[in-house]
Amino acid sequence: MKNFIIILIIFFNSFLYAQTDFLPISAIKPGMKGFGLTVFEGSKIDTFEVKIIEVMYNFYPGRDIILVKLLGDRTDHTGVVAGMSGSPIYIKDKLIGALAYRLGDFMKDAIAGITPIGEMFEIFQKEKKRAIESPNLNKQKSIYSKYYLEPQNQQKVDLLSLLANEPGVKFLKIKPIETPFVMTGLQPSLYQKLSERFEQMNLPLLPGGKLKPRLSFDEKKLVPGAAVGAVMVNGDFDISAVGTVTYRDGDKILAFGHPMLDAGPVNIPMAKATVITTLSSYWASNKLAVSTDIIGNIRQDRSPGIMGVLGEVPPMIPVRVTVKSKLHEEKVFNFNLADDPANYTRLPVFLWITLLNTLESARIANADYALKLTGSIKIKDSETVNFDNFYAGGASGFYGRAGYDMAEAAYDIAMTTGSILTNKFSPVKIEQLSLNFEAIPGQKSARIEKIYFNKKTVKPGEKLKVILHLKPYLGKIIEISKQIKIPNNVSSKTVTLAIGGKEEITGWEIKSGAVNYVPSDFSELVKILNRRRKNNGIYIQLKTKDTGAILHGKEFPTLPPSINRVMNNEKSQKTFKKLSEKIIKEWTIFTDYGITGGRRVNLKIRNGAKL
Repeated sequence: MKNFIIILIIFFNSFLYAQTDFLPISAIKPGMKGFGLTVFEGSKIDTFEVKIIEVMYNFYPGRDIILVKLLGDRTDHTGVVAGMSGSPIYIKDKLIGALAYRLGDFMKDAIAGITPIGEMFEIFQKEKKRAIESPNLNKQKSIYSKYYLEPQNQQKVDLLSLLANEPGVKFLKIKPIETPFVMTGLQPSLYQKLSERFEQMNLPLLPGGKLKPRLSFDEKKLVPGAAVGAVMVNGDFDISAVGTVTYRDGDKILAFGHPMLDAGPVNIPMAKATVITTLSSYWASNKLAVSTDIIGNIRQDRSPGIMGVLGEVPPMIPVRVTVKSKLHEEKVFNFNLADDPANYTRLPVFLWITLLNTLESARIANADYALKLTGSIKIKDSETVNFDNFYAGGASGFYGRAGYDMAEAAYDIAMTTGSILTNKFSPVKIEQLSLNFEAIPGQKSARIEKIYFNKKTVKPGEKLKVILHLKPYLGKIIEISKQIKIPNNVSSKTVTLAIGGKEEITGWEIKSGAVNYVPSDFSELVKILNRRRKNNGIYIQLKTKDTGAILHGKEFPTLPPSINRVMNNEKSQKTFKKLSEKIIKEWTIFTDYGITGGRRVNLKIRNGAKL
């Protein structure tokens, strides 16, 4: 056995670069024996034996699989290991393909599937046609604008579900070997919650850490069998997927043997990786690995595997986060996001995860806290999108305990970023995200308990004092007031004052049809994002009855009945919405609390002038 391994290692060392000898799938027969290459620990490439069980043609449409049994003491102990994806397999010193699939769970024998090398070579042909091919954008691309910009869709988006490629794939008897996502600096509370969801999507999430700086990378060592990483986030926090190199030809490599996220032509940073150790498990063994220096660019993410190019530096989006509190010094975190248009649907999810981890790392989640958020998204050749909001805290967060303020703030940032990246108007380039959080101890919520005025009737042009009683959480009633001026051109004998927090005001607007959140171009999208209402605002709206409509996002007041009848047909339903009220004027009172509650009050107008 030892002599056999020595011979294999000698053979391997003589083939550091592109192999020119391949065994076609037609020449592979049951019972043949060979070997594979992978890293079980550190950067040392080890061998394992394989025995061909059968070739299964057209297992997937147009795709074949070579079934093998892994042999040897190491694989007898570990079985098929997550992270072995891409491990090259050789028979008679000829490359046949990449280890890519596992069969079943709790298997007594380590049975795996190989992606034939001929199918992986097709990726090179895809790269040649890159310029004429669009990315394989996630079908849920419009989910950000649908559930965030349009308030009539009140449902919160399950962001983690956007990472899933094939719902239900975990229930198949044969499935891709899991490519572990490793996150450095991952807080235990967040890891427990995230890992459950990642596991459901056949994407194991493992905690990792930073390694001490070592000798500069020698690209000659990125050979078949070496560990390689695909980086989604790097900096103070890292998120990367780790697999194995299958083949190298000059500065180009093939790896994984199955898709990472199946996104087509991509631009994802490629990094060298080190395997800390291999964690053996009856359920599913994993390589505990970390990605380190970025060494190239992953250019293709296809069903037979991924393709990368050494030396290229793909673009990334810099993110800077500051967290300050009276309880500790200001903390600053910096990280970068892979700026890959093919994964713009998923990128906000990785941002959301990293922000949750950032805020947890700042140690502000172990009790009730409110959060103030300011910041910006700088966009090339566009106005800046600004953040300025308040989160009261006090509810159960993503962790199932205090910390709702963090989850809600991270959600708003992720959904805003997603709305920009996946907009339907024009490609965008985010140059930087700058986010500033201030943590305020305690729950800072208040409910509007009472609303009254200094007079019952008012004339156009007169001033009216609006008086409100707020009941803070565990606090005494607070009285605040605002003097408003009734516009001179109010003609109605009765108007409605709608007074409430953001959620109440938005709900009333939806009911009346007065919701205009449909942008006509990218600049209008930016304006909509910048005029979003704030959680700590009390909004006062002066309204009158109206028979107008919103058509293609534009408001048309007081339409004649004949026009209403023509437009209100089935073909126009998606772009035409009838209005029952018109907002004449709006005022805002900003507070130190997250505001809930509100009332609608009718007010009599004397001697109304015509509009």
